[in-house]
Parts: sequence; C-alpha cells; structure tokens
Amino acid sequence: MKRPDRIPSELPESLHQRVNAYALAAGAAGVGVLALTIPAQGKIIYTPAHLECSLATGGCDWSMIDGGKKTFAIAIGTTNTSNHHETGMSVAPFDYTRSSQQINGIAESAQHAAYALPAGTPIKGKLFRTSLNFAEMAQASQRNGKSYFRDPWANSGKGVKNRYLGLRFAINGKAHYGWARLNVSVSKGIHATLTGYAYETIPNKPIIAGKTTATMKRPWDGWLKVHPGCRMGESHETACQSTLATFRLPA
Repeated sequence: MKRPDRIPSELPESLHQRVNAYALAAGAAGVGVLALTIPAQGKIIYTPAHLECSLATGGCDWSMIDGGKKTFAIAIGTTNTSNHHETGMSVAPFDYTRSSQQINGIAESAQHAAYALPAGTPIKGKLFRTSLNFAEMAQASQRNGKSYFRDPWANSGKGVKNRYLGLRFAINGKAHYGWARLNVSVSKGIHATLTGYAYETIPNKPIIAGKTTATMKRPWDGWLKVHPGCRMGESHETACQSTLATFRLPA
C-alpha cells in the first residue's frame, strides 16, 4: 500500500517571531548570515527485528524500507569432503539491477570482508567498495580434527554480539546509508540473528551505527557556540540577554 504524501507544515507565527528576533540578536553580536541557516532535518527510520539466519534456512533477507522490495540478503552455506567441513556466511545487496549496482553495497575491507562495526561508527562513503557483489562475514571450518575461523564476524571463534553491517542502498536512484545489527555465533556451525536495522532519509548523509533517532539542530546552537557565556550564566552582553529572553534559554 502506498503511503500518503506528507504535507509540509508551516511554522507557527510565534516561532517565526522568535527566529527573527534571534537573527537580530545574532546580527548585533556580529554572527554572519550563513551561520543562521537551519540545515535540513533528516530522519532515521529504525525497525526492530528478530530474524534468524541459519544453515537450515540458507540465510535470510530483509527490506530496509517497510513494505518495500528486499534490499539485502545473508547467505549461509557449507562444503564437505572426507577430512574437511566448512561453513561460510556472506552478505550481498538483494538487487543487482543496472540502475542500483553502483550504489548498493556493504562496508568492507580491502580483503572484501564485511566490517563488524561497533556502535558509534560513522557509516559513510569511504567504507564502501564496488569491485565485488558480496562480502564475506564469517567462515568456520574443521580440518583433520582442528577448528579454524576467519573473517570479522567469526571473531577467532568467539562470534560477536551487537555488531553492525554498514549498508548503502538506492531510493529513487539516490544513495542512502544504513546499518543492520546482528549477533553471530560460530561455536556450532554459523548462526546469526538480525535484531534491527535503520537508514537515514537524507541522501548521501552518513549514519552512526546503532543510532535510531536523528539529532535535531536548534536554530540558536550556532550562536551559543560563539557565545558560550549565554549558557554559563555570563549573560552580560546585550545581544546575549536578548537571545536568552527570545528563546527562554537558561542563563
């Protein structure tokens, strides 16, 4: 079902007056006009999940956009010989159409292994490569009675908890950054649980791994950086006093 278009809302007149008063106060203090520009406010769309990815199911796939087409897929497979058993897990964009293949991707190392990013990592362009259509996540093998592990999500046999895939995918032909949070166990084969995912609604805007809400930038924040005394109680300047009164900020 197609969602109805959002209708832009107008600022209340009282807020317009406060913003105008702020501009006057900032002008009195010598703050440049460019500093008054309010940046476009993005929104992070977060979806909690509990999706099991195992050898029995062959992996899993999901859509970053609620109700949209599948966006990414995790594949888990195994190979066996008389003295060698290996299980591997990889992740790939679900869509490889010509229009999206230069955008859709996984944050990966030079060895084409998907990063197991900790919370707080910025997910942005320099983490992505386009030379391969998939990235390895974990491999666990047994050979001649010994166990071997490789790739970041295997973590030398310990697995990982609450680590993040860095993702990039196309919406209307434009790149958007997102993340997927997983727990991975490799003690008995490879098993992953997808516990949530999110993306940034502004094209090409980086997202922080684990962040589920966008930070709202207030129009007076730039002025307070120039005049930190307004927040610290040293509100002796006329422009500072005017700003405090206009926005009812604590002195």
